[in-house]
Amino acid sequence: MSEKICANCREENQSHFTFCRYCGATLPVVDKIRHDIPKSEEKRLFDELSYFEYRRFIGAGADNILYDFEKLEDRRFVFSLPVLFLGILFGFYGMSAWFFYRKLKKSGLILLLVAAFFTLLEGVLNFSVNKTLVIEIFRILGSNFDSTQMAMSLSDALNYYSYSFIGFSNYISFVASFFVSAFALRIYKNVSYNRALAIKSSFSDESVLPLDIMLHRGGGTSPLLALVPIVLSLLAPILSVGVGLL
Repeated sequence: MSEKICANCREENQSHFTFCRYCGATLPVVDKIRHDIPKSEEKRLFDELSYFEYRRFIGAGADNILYDFEKLEDRRFVFSLPVLFLGILFGFYGMSAWFFYRKLKKSGLILLLVAAFFTLLEGVLNFSVNKTLVIEIFRILGSNFDSTQMAMSLSDALNYYSYSFIGFSNYISFVASFFVSAFALRIYKNVSYNRALAIKSSFSDESVLPLDIMLHRGGGTSPLLALVPIVLSLLAPILSVGVGLL
């Protein structure tokens, strides 16, 4: 099919258009067949969104994300490796960080609340363990850093902690990371598609910004939001001990 291809954003326009309806750039006078775009990419459409529109909305890592989206159509589950690894390393806090990074604030907040729940629960159930840990710390500080006394106190603290609820909590988050990583991409696909489609549907010739910029602003990633759960995960042990001693 013959059409005009914008040299700026590479989007298709109808042959009678003079300016690109996506970015406003001047279109070539002569129609051009889209020979420079691989046929495999030309067919990669997501219903009412083109591959390039969806790619622009997702932002960082879009090619890999869209490839996984396509695999979801053939498989029931496609694991998200970033969610899996973050879950193993930081538990529910780590999984929450990925969702916040992809601007899935609702899912990220749910996981963050689950993480906070386990932090508080550990503090309550490990009251005796936390108390013993604090006692051992003060014993180490009062031993003039005697190596033998420090080793004995540290050994006692670790023995107490090995029987605490924190080990069970880590087991739960480890198992949950596999479960959440199996659904993370499907959640992201549904949410991101609806958001991108809403932006495209609201676009018109009278829109102030080109569609390309609107998709970029409406989607993308947020590293700053992702830092919040990671920082909280580092503070969680202190919070857990503090709650247990209240």
